[in-house]
Amino acid sequence: MTKWIIVVDDDTANLKMAGHILSRNNMRVTALKSGQAFLDYVNDNGMPDLVLLDIKMPSMILQPIVENAVNHGIREMGDKGKISLKVFRDSEDVCISVADTGKG
Repeated sequence: MTKWIIVVDDDTANLKMAGHILSRNNMRVTALKSGQAFLDYVNDNGMPDLVLLDIKMPSMILQPIVENAVNHGIREMGDKGKISLKVFRDSEDVCISVADTGKG
């Protein structure tokens, strides 16, 4: 089953890159350039399976979180370890969730 994803970003290059990567992985992609365009589109077409938003955050926010998952979760597992990173919005908050297949 193909997932439908809406990507919202005001940078055309980012929209093209995301669309290319996601569509190569059998996902239906709708690219929109603003939050208002997204709201209008969803109002007319319904909610997709996933929405990717352009959210500004300091560049070093994710690095220590992922580094911790590597160092304390999967380092000893070699290529068997996996890290799952999810960044999502909950109301006005940006939430970051990291999970790994390590021992802890």
